Amino acid sequence: MKKICYNAYTLNKPITGVGRYLQALSFLNLGSLNLKKAAFSLNNNYCWEHGFDEIYPSNVSLKFRKLLWNYLHFHKKKEVAIYHSPFPFLPFSNFKNIKKVITVHDVLFLTNPEWYPKLEVLFMKLSLYLSVNKADAIICVSETTKKELIKYYPTSISKITVVYNPIIELSNNYSFSNQIANLNISPSLLKGKYFVLPSNRHPRKNIFNAIEGFLKSEFYKNDYKLCLCGLNESIQEFNLDKNIVELKYLSDDDYNTLIRNSSGIFYFSYAEGFGYPIIEAIEANIPIFCSKIPTSTEIIGDFDEYLCIDLSASGISNYLNSFFYQPLKIKRLLLHIKSLKKEFDYHKFENSMLRIYQSLIN
Repeated sequence: MKKICYNAYTLNKPITGVGRYLQALSFLNLGSLNLKKAAFSLNNNYCWEHGFDEIYPSNVSLKFRKLLWNYLHFHKKKEVAIYHSPFPFLPFSNFKNIKKVITVHDVLFLTNPEWYPKLEVLFMKLSLYLSVNKADAIICVSETTKKELIKYYPTSISKITVVYNPIIELSNNYSFSNQIANLNISPSLLKGKYFVLPSNRHPRKNIFNAIEGFLKSEFYKNDYKLCLCGLNESIQEFNLDKNIVELKYLSDDDYNTLIRNSSGIFYFSYAEGFGYPIIEAIEANIPIFCSKIPTSTEIIGDFDEYLCIDLSASGISNYLNSFFYQPLKIKRLLLHIKSLKKEFDYHKFENSMLRIYQSLIN
């Protein structure tokens, strides 16, 4: 049976947006295409649930050599029909017998290079240039990303398909009644009301203004907590009190239990290619307190009532207070969130991916 191979090194890292996207790819049902799903990973230590049929871990030690090992070995497997990288990084050699697909989540290193180290920008520019030219198909996760990519690579337009990130409904039933015993978080922490801020420390995430805005808000004054997830180091810039809880990286089970029982997700980024926390809020049917940026207006809609325009600490505080003083506003937001669920249904994502793969093997 022919195979589609994925660059899956994010399998070995705590899950991020790209990791969540790879997870969605791993659950595709490719039976109608008679294809197996194989993945190249860095090692056998997998950090989250996946649905790949086969995994080929690297047999070398250094990370960069591991990536090279993947690229030097996958093409030797004659049964490989398609190679799909969930980010713009393809082998430097042209393997003409293998169709190549890349997914572009954003081009923020081009639009906002000041947010990235100079060497990283140079590497990503080179990688994107080579990948766009070598790819047989390009997937953009939003119309916003497509528009930005075409601005820099206008000849790529004929290869691009926009496929939104999907809701991934894992098998677990995340509720306190049957999950609290397995939760690696103190149960007493979650007895009260709290929000979740899933983020890393990248400048575009705007986490410091988000935290400060919460500390100034009426929610904080009324004993709501803010749970910080995904940070690999403590926030030393704040004198954190009992209502700011650092949880760092969580398992799928822990994270899904946490958000499903929360009062909402904070997401006050300056810029994003898509924004998985929005999808997580839609799937969990909880409010998303979100910045007004092109991707959020594309996904949620251009509603000033629901989106935060001023992303300063005081602006975020005022935005949060507008929900605190108007509880009906949260109810309207929840109704709107519920109406978006069909747009990001997993089967819709799956059908779009199948069409792309089918066009390549015909």
